[in-house]
Amino acid sequence: MYKYYKELENPEAYKIYLREWRLSSNSRITQDLSLEFVTKHYDLFYKLKELDKLVLGHNEKFGYPLFMDGDKRGILWELYDYPKELQERRGEEGLEEINLITNTSELFGKLYEYEVYCNYFMDLYPNLENYFKDIKSLIQNALKESKVIITIPPENEIVEYRMPNAWFITPSGFLYNPNGKVGDAYKGHKGGNLHAAYNYVESLFEKNEPIPETSSAEKINLIMERGYVLEYQFQSYANLCYQFPSVLTKDIINALEYGRNIWKMEEENRQSFKRIDLPNHKHLTIKTNSNQNPKIEIDFSKLSRSYQPKILQLYIGLLQAIDSLHQSFRKLNASNQKKELLDKIYGFSWDSEERYINTLIRFNGFHKVESSERKITTASLNGVELFKAYLEKGWDLYIVPPIMYDNHFDDVVEFDFLLAREYFDKILNRYQGKGRVLVRDINC
Repeated sequence: MYKYYKELENPEAYKIYLREWRLSSNSRITQDLSLEFVTKHYDLFYKLKELDKLVLGHNEKFGYPLFMDGDKRGILWELYDYPKELQERRGEEGLEEINLITNTSELFGKLYEYEVYCNYFMDLYPNLENYFKDIKSLIQNALKESKVIITIPPENEIVEYRMPNAWFITPSGFLYNPNGKVGDAYKGHKGGNLHAAYNYVESLFEKNEPIPETSSAEKINLIMERGYVLEYQFQSYANLCYQFPSVLTKDIINALEYGRNIWKMEEENRQSFKRIDLPNHKHLTIKTNSNQNPKIEIDFSKLSRSYQPKILQLYIGLLQAIDSLHQSFRKLNASNQKKELLDKIYGFSWDSEERYINTLIRFNGFHKVESSERKITTASLNGVELFKAYLEKGWDLYIVPPIMYDNHFDDVVEFDFLLAREYFDKILNRYQGKGRVLVRDINC
């Protein structure tokens, strides 16, 4: 007997919470800038004031942006694109901008900028290398004191996404929503509405090849054990123009810090145009341009995660649906005419445009839920027992003839309910539920 899903009683209320897509994350590494922090790093700020005057002097000498003469002109530009509006805000007092900074996130961004200037001046004034190295050391000590505080996204960025009222129950008893039309190339995402899964079967059977034995059981168990779904996994199902509300996790923080360290490593070698081997990280994509300079990209879709129970339910439902689809088609693996049999299965559909839905119910063993009519359509001969909990609550059950594979004759056939009249008569006579049991060609 299948579990009774209360959410099917009011599918319009089935909502998940996402956020508007934007380039920057709503979660920030930030902390209020305290007087204690400024006092502790007094030497750093004093030397930055000196360094700031040196930067201003070179801006006057070379013009905006600050760069070297000769072939190395583009180097500092690549390392730091200094915003013109900030340049105009600089004054003779030196660290005027520091007075405008209120949190460590803004300060650390500025400190990274001064690290770039230190590298520039070490190259320009090799006799003062130790002086600039000392400033870099003070900067790095201050950067180590970063702390993490999660900033909740504003309410107006949160989106309530309502899933369409198009539910199925898989043969293994899980809820599945195609978020579109099953098998359709345009109505919904091909990864979520089984279009890709059917195409995979069709491509194999076109070459008369079997469907490999695969299972998502291990992945499903891991998701249930951890209690979350990664954003890239969910997007493989939904492909929505929304993102997960950001949760700043240890993995994300580590990846950010890793990216900064790689950036520093390359920065130190860039001046001499050395090629270095960059270590790998599962969450980072490191690309190089024609000059072999790396561009580090952090794939937040493999870090961002959601603990929303409904998102877990939707993605697990998809995995179960794909597994069930493949499992049912594996019945044809031993056949020597796989493509012909698949075409015949599609041909049994009462409507050519509905062939995938028809196949999903009658051959793949799925059960279609129509909440507005409180009706479930199934091709299971054991439907009354499977949906006992629904029938007791007044749902109707509509049983249609299944499409079955005859291994002996290597053929697919429609099951004839008239040959099973005696069986259904017994089932209907014993039935005492509230909902109606309607059997095609028997009592309807």
